[in-house]
Amino acid sequence: MPRGWNLDPVARKAPKRLASRYYQLKTGHAPIGTYLHRIGRRESPECQACKEPHETVRHVLFECRGRRTGRRALYRALEKAGVPLPTAAEESPEARLFAEPRATQGLLQFMAEANLFNDNERTAREAEISDLWGWDTLEEDEQEGQILLAISDLQNGRIQRVAQAARIYEIPRTTLQDRLNGIQQRSLVRANSHKLTQYEEESLVKWVLDLDRRGLPPQHSLVREMANYILSQHGKPQVGKNWITKLIKRRPEIDSKFARKYNYERAKCEDPKIIQEHFDRVQAAISEYGILPEDIFNFDETGFAMGLCATAKVITGSDRYAQPKLLQPGN
Repeated sequence: MPRGWNLDPVARKAPKRLASRYYQLKTGHAPIGTYLHRIGRRESPECQACKEPHETVRHVLFECRGRRTGRRALYRALEKAGVPLPTAAEESPEARLFAEPRATQGLLQFMAEANLFNDNERTAREAEISDLWGWDTLEEDEQEGQILLAISDLQNGRIQRVAQAARIYEIPRTTLQDRLNGIQQRSLVRANSHKLTQYEEESLVKWVLDLDRRGLPPQHSLVREMANYILSQHGKPQVGKNWITKLIKRRPEIDSKFARKYNYERAKCEDPKIIQEHFDRVQAAISEYGILPEDIFNFDETGFAMGLCATAKVITGSDRYAQPKLLQPGN
C-alpha cells in the first residue's frame, strides 16, 4: 500500500455504515447481485429492487428503476458541485465519479436516499455477511501497509532504528517491534477463547451444511454432541450452553431456524419423474375413455400424521429462504 494513502476526507466525516458502503461500491466488493453471486452468497445476480437480471455498480447508480429517488439526489449534488452528469455513451461513468473527489458527497447522498442495501431483510443480512471492505478494515489495512513498508526498510538497512521507522511511517513503535519479533497481525490470529481449532470448526460447519442439503438439518443438541465428541478426542472440556449461539453468530454461512417435520413418503413423491408418470397415466385414461374436460374434477384429500406435526429448531445454511423440512420415515 502506498505511503501516505488516506481515506476520502468527505467519506471520513460520513456515518460509519454509510462510509463503509461507499468504499464497498468503490472497490467492487459491494453486497449487490453480481458480487454476491460471484462469491456464492446468492443464486443469481438479479437486482432485488427492480428484478433486472444483472445488478452491477453501474446498474445500481444509473439504471435501477427502484432507486430513482436516490438518483435524483445524486444528479442534483453533481450539478451543484460542477461535476458532469453521466451519459449513456460514457463507457465507465461509475469509475469517473468514484475518482472525482467532488462527487463523493453526491454518492453518499444517493446511498442514503436510495436506502441502499436494505431492499429487504435478506439483502440487509447479506450486506452484513459480505462486509469485507468496511471502514474498520480499510483503516486496519492502511496501518498494516505502513508496517510492512517499515519492516522492509529496516531489513534492507535503509532505516537503522525501530523508533525512527515508527516515526517516519506514523505507526506505534511497540506494534512495529512486536511484528519484528514474529507476533502476527491480531485480525489473523484466532482468539484463545475458541474451543475448537479453525480446522475442526470448518469441518463441523461443512458437516452441518452437508446434512442440510440432504434434507436432514441437525438440531442444536446434535451439533453440540458432535462438538463435544471432537473435543473429547483431545481431552478438552465440553462446550457451554451458549456455544451454539456464538458459533452461528461468527459463521455467516449457517443460521438457526425452525423446521417442520416432513413425511418421507411425501418427500419421495416430489420426484419429478414420479410426478410425470402420474400425469401420463391420467392422460392415458382420458384418451382411453374419451373423458371430456368438463367431466374432470379435482379432489384434495389430506390426512393427519400422529407425531409428525411438531417443529424443531435446526441449523441450516444461511442462504435458505423457506422454512426447512425435516424428513421423517412414513407411517
